[in-house]
Amino acid sequence: MRYKLTQSEFDRISDLVHCALTSPNKREAERFIQQIPYVCLYLCGSARNILSELIAATKSASGRVSNKERLSYFAEMSLYKLRDYIARDGVED
Repeated sequence: MRYKLTQSEFDRISDLVHCALTSPNKREAERFIQQIPYVCLYLCGSARNILSELIAATKSASGRVSNKERLSYFAEMSLYKLRDYIARDGVED
């Protein structure tokens, strides 16, 4: 069990979220959203909770929805919170 992400894992999650948010519909976005939990399978603790929050926010903001900017903002904020869980200097907790 790990409590931190590597920089490459965070970058991959960020790319998947961006692809999901820019997808034309929810069905297309679901392909990217389903990959997010598998990027950091052994993540636990509060980082796992933030990852779950990020996935939920990305699902609701993807595709054609009203208030897309507002919903995308929540996904971006969850992604920003997840940044605090990147392991620094190659050290993982």
